[in-house]
Amino acid sequence: MKTIDEIQEYCVQFDINNQSSQLTENDVRSFYDNASLKCVLDIYASYIGLRDYKKDNPNDYKNTYGLDILSILEEPK
Repeated sequence: MKTIDEIQEYCVQFDINNQSSQLTENDVRSFYDNASLKCVLDIYASYIGLRDYKKDNPNDYKNTYGLDILSILEEPK
């Protein structure tokens, strides 16, 4: 199971490795340091295709994720 710091670092590395703009690593890290937890989780879910995974493999999703990230994201503010 990943920690929040590991999820954030995954997103940072993904953005650094896949960016087409002139953002520096410090710019990317600054964005994630200031982003809300919900924002980071939403980006992470997008990057790893979590919504499709849950739809295509609901039982595996349930067994793999002890915390349902998508349910957190769907909660009203």
